[in-house]
Amino acid sequence: MRPLENVIYNQKNIDKWESEIPHLEKEIIQEQKKIAIERESLAPLQQQLTTLDLKIGSLNTLILSQQLANISHHHHSHHHNHHHHGHDHHRYDVVDFMSDSISRMTLVQLQSELSIKTLERDSLDRQMEPHRKAIANSERRIRDNEANIQWRYTHIPLAKKFLERLNNNPADLVNSLHQKLLNDFRQYEDHHPAGLSPRVRFCLLNIEEKLKELYTAPALSYLRFGFEEQQRHQINYLRLCGFILDMYRQVKAEGQSEEFTDLLIGLVNDLHIGESDDLPDLLATGVTAQSYFQAAKGPNKFLCDLNDEQLVQYEATIFRDKYTLLSNNSLFGRNSVQLSMAKAMSLIADEINGKILKNEPVDYHFYTAVTNDFLQIFTPQSEKAIKHLGVLAEHASGAPSLGKQIGGALLVVIGLTILTASIVGLAATFGGSSFFSAYGIGLGLSMLQFQVAFGTLFTATTFAGSGLTFFGGRVYKQGTQQGLSKELAHLQEECQKPNPLDYSQVTPSAPPLYPSYAN
Repeated sequence: MRPLENVIYNQKNIDKWESEIPHLEKEIIQEQKKIAIERESLAPLQQQLTTLDLKIGSLNTLILSQQLANISHHHHSHHHNHHHHGHDHHRYDVVDFMSDSISRMTLVQLQSELSIKTLERDSLDRQMEPHRKAIANSERRIRDNEANIQWRYTHIPLAKKFLERLNNNPADLVNSLHQKLLNDFRQYEDHHPAGLSPRVRFCLLNIEEKLKELYTAPALSYLRFGFEEQQRHQINYLRLCGFILDMYRQVKAEGQSEEFTDLLIGLVNDLHIGESDDLPDLLATGVTAQSYFQAAKGPNKFLCDLNDEQLVQYEATIFRDKYTLLSNNSLFGRNSVQLSMAKAMSLIADEINGKILKNEPVDYHFYTAVTNDFLQIFTPQSEKAIKHLGVLAEHASGAPSLGKQIGGALLVVIGLTILTASIVGLAATFGGSSFFSAYGIGLGLSMLQFQVAFGTLFTATTFAGSGLTFFGGRVYKQGTQQGLSKELAHLQEECQKPNPLDYSQVTPSAPPLYPSYAN
């Protein structure tokens, strides 16, 4: 995770950084002089140390030679004693004794001299250590000062450019941060459609609507005459800073997503205004970024606080509305894409039903992402949605990484003539009989049952009574890709076949406002 470094840009800091550079450069020169003095004091000691090291090395060589000579002499003397007797034997014993004594004395003298030289070296090394430490400390201070100087040379021009934009073109500054936030959030959500923590989901939820509310909130300070429009943009930047910093605080406190926290740190590091800060210098409004953001929040707004339980309830409401829109009698026709989409819809319903019956958490955020892609397939922006189906398939139940199918695969033979390769027949079904009404008996779930079921947020009684059996009976399969994952991948393949798309007027609806319990 990258470090949090929201460097505050204002004229006071710029002046301070510029004044510090000569002082830091002066310190570097002083440290360089200290190093030169220490090295001058260290030079004779180093020369002595080199001489001692050579002497110690020579003594070690002599000692080794003497030890080898002693071993050789002892072996020769022992061999001679086995072959000589009488007067000669006595004469050789005296000579060997004297020779051995001299060799031992020589070895003792060499070892004693080595011990003395080693002690001298240790003493000399202790004398040199303070000089070495002084040099190392000075070198460290030089590196630190050089880094501090480079930091200032980097941030001074950036700070000047930031203040110039904030003063003369605040709308561009707001737009740049706005687009970066949206792009980062969209990219993250596209690659992480499932399994997100509550606070991460809350940050991603209705992000565009939140930003619209943020920019339309009333100002809390007096707008300077003749600069009203420009100052509104400056205040919007302040609000945006408070908004981003609040999201970072929530996700950081939750501590369940390092990757999203890192994403938010990247945004925070581009703010250059703190949560308790006002606009810099003469632009100050008398109100902090945090206060501006808090003032924009309120009940029945997108900018409000939801606890984890309220968040799940609201996500379920959004999903129910999207599902109802997809399941009405003007969307599903009789071609292969629509059939595959209907199969996926039934799998989703079955999964949610099963999770509710087992009292397991339901990832409404993921299922809403699926329905959003389905709705986009009916619009000119379908290419991105079709591509994204592959990502969703990797996270859906039955994906190879999950190990087993959760919802099961629902299968029935509708008829070979129905399975077509495009969405061309979509427009022809509008205003007439729908897919569900035409095949209601075979599906086992009428349109009325469908809407009642999802109107009550998938209650166990409704699902049990309706007997969700789209396309016949349930078939469980063991394989690499099954269930919803398999159906999403199949739908993607159908959509990518080289046939023209016939777009309808259906577009994803805006999310509902937060319920009244949101405070």
